[in-house]
Amino acid sequence: MTIHDLPIEFILSRSLSEGIVKKDDPNLLNLRLSQSRANGLVSFRPSQPLKNNLLSTINRSKKYSTRVDSSSFVDNRHKNVSGYGLADLSSSEESESDSSDEDNNYSFRGKRSVATLSSTSNRVSEAKSTTRQNRTTNPNSHVDYVAHITGRMDPWELQIQKLRDEGKEQAPQLAYKIGSQRSSSMISRPHDNEDIAQRLKTLALEVETIRDKRKKETDAMNHELSKDIDDCLARIKEERDTAVRIREEALKQEQLEKERIAKEAEDKKKAAMAEKEEQEKKVKEASAAAAAATAAKAKKIADDAAKKASMATSNAASVFVSGAADKERQHYKSVLDYIHNEVMVAIDSNKAVKKSCADAKREIVPLIGQLINVRDEILRVAITIDGVFKKIRDAHGDNGYYWIMNIAAKKFVQQAGNDLLVKVGPAFPMAHVIVLLFTNHPKFLDVMMARFSKKCPYVMPMYIAKDDSDTPDLYMKKLGYARKDKGWESEAQYDARQCAIFSLYCAIMQTEPTVGRNIYPITHAWTWMARVLNMPPRAITPALISSFVDVCGHVYLSTYRNQAMKIFRLTMTDFVPMVPKEGVAGATRLKTQLEDFMKSGHIPKAEGRDIPN
Repeated sequence: MTIHDLPIEFILSRSLSEGIVKKDDPNLLNLRLSQSRANGLVSFRPSQPLKNNLLSTINRSKKYSTRVDSSSFVDNRHKNVSGYGLADLSSSEESESDSSDEDNNYSFRGKRSVATLSSTSNRVSEAKSTTRQNRTTNPNSHVDYVAHITGRMDPWELQIQKLRDEGKEQAPQLAYKIGSQRSSSMISRPHDNEDIAQRLKTLALEVETIRDKRKKETDAMNHELSKDIDDCLARIKEERDTAVRIREEALKQEQLEKERIAKEAEDKKKAAMAEKEEQEKKVKEASAAAAAATAAKAKKIADDAAKKASMATSNAASVFVSGAADKERQHYKSVLDYIHNEVMVAIDSNKAVKKSCADAKREIVPLIGQLINVRDEILRVAITIDGVFKKIRDAHGDNGYYWIMNIAAKKFVQQAGNDLLVKVGPAFPMAHVIVLLFTNHPKFLDVMMARFSKKCPYVMPMYIAKDDSDTPDLYMKKLGYARKDKGWESEAQYDARQCAIFSLYCAIMQTEPTVGRNIYPITHAWTWMARVLNMPPRAITPALISSFVDVCGHVYLSTYRNQAMKIFRLTMTDFVPMVPKEGVAGATRLKTQLEDFMKSGHIPKAEGRDIPN
C-alpha cells in the first residue's frame, strides 16, 4: 500500500499523534471547515476568493525553508523539499483551470484532506524553528555535519524528509481536491444567482421563441395539408357526383327506351286483340244465326213430336230427341258396343295384356280420385294419364288403347256423380284434364261422350221412353238409375246425381285450356240449349237448365250476348210454365235464377272456375 492509498483522515490522525500538527492549529480548523459542503449546491467548483486563500497558504509553506549555517549540504538537502514538490502557485487568474480539465487530468486514490498539507507545513515550521534555536544557542554545533559524515540524521530531520517525500507525491492531487472540495462547499453569491436567473430567463425566452416558431410552422403545414385534403375530397366528390349523374342519365334513357318498346308492343298486342275479337264476333254472330235457324227447325220438329205425343195414352212415355241428337246417340252407342264386344273380350283373353292394362288402371284411377284445383297438379295428372294412354297404345294397339280410355272415362263420370252432388267446384279441374287429353287423343272424346250418354242421357239431350218389352229394372237401367243394396236409388237421388254428371259435361264445354284448343267448345252449349227448349219439359228439366246456368252460363252469355239473353228470356216466360207439377221445385229455383239475371244483366262465374297457379 502506498501513501496514495491511505485515507486522508488516517494521515491527519497520525500527524496529530506524532506531534507534527497541533490540534489547535488554525489552518487545520480552516481546512476542516472547507470540507463541509453547503446544502443545495450542485457545483463542486470552489469560488475564486477561497481558492486564492488556499493557494496563498500553500505558497507560504513552500517559501519557508530551513538554512544551515555551517554546511552547504544542508541547503542542498532542503532546497528540493520546499513546496512539497509543488510549483509556485499564484492567486492570479492565470492559475485557474477549468474544473472539467482538472477532472480529466487528475484522479485520486481514496479520500484526502487538505488538513494534511496544513499540518505537515506547521510541523516543518516547528522543526525548523527548533533547529534554528539550537544552532543559535550552540553555534559551534556540528550535528548536521556529523550526521552527514556518519550517515545518521536527526529523527526530526528524517521525519521532515519523509513528509517532504510524501508531499511530492500528494501535492498535485491534494491541490486539485482542495479546489474541488472548496468549490462544492461554497454557496453562490447573489450576483451569481442573478446571472443564473437571467440566464434561465434568456433560455426560457429562447425556448418559448423556438416553440412559437415551431408551432407556427406546424400550423402552417397542417393548414396546407388540410387544404390539400379538402381539395382532394372535393375533387373526389365532384368525380363521384359526375359518375352518378352519368349513370342515372344512362339508366333513365334505358328505362325510357324500354317503356317505348313496351308501349309499342302493347299497342300492337291491343290492335291484334281487337282484330281477333272482331273476327270472333263475326264468327259468333254467324254461329248464333245458324243456331237460331237450327233452333227454329228443332222447334218445328218438337212441335211435330208433341202432336204425335198427344195421340198417345197419358201413361205412355214418349221418346223426345232431335234427329241430330239421336244420330249422335247411335254413334256413341256403337263405340260402347265395340268396347264391350271386341276390346274387352280381346283383353280378357290375353293374360299378359290384361295384367298390363290392370297395372295401367291402378296407375291412373288414384290420380283422378285425388285431383285438386291447382294448375301444376292439373298439368301433372294430365301428363301422367297421357303417358299411360300412349304406353298402352304402343304396347297393345287399339284394343288396349280403347280399353284404358274407357277405364279413364268411366272413372271421370263416376267421380263427378260423387263429388259434384253438393258443389260444382271440383268439376273444373276434371274438365281441364279431360280437355287436355282431347288434344292429344281425339278418340277419347267419343269414349267420354259414350260414357256420358249411358250414365246421363240428358247430355244429348234425350228423354227415353219405356218399351212394352222393358222390365222395370231394364227401364231404370236405361234411364241411368244407380242400383242400391235394396233396389234402386230414389228419384231425388237420381235427379241430384244426373245434375252432377251433367255439370261435368257443362264444365267441359266452357273450358279454355292453357295449351292447345278445346275440340268440344261452347258452341255445343248453344246446341244443347236449343235442343232442350224444343222438347216438352220433364220434371228433371228445370234442374238441368239451372245446372247449365250455374256452370257455363257466364261463358255462354259472354259468347252469345243478345242471343243468349233472348234464350234465357224465352225460357223464363214460355218454357218454365210448361214444367209438370212434379218438377215445380226445380222450376221455382230456375225462375228465381233467371229473374236475378234479367235484373243485373250478369251471370257470375261459378266457384272454382278460375284455377290458381
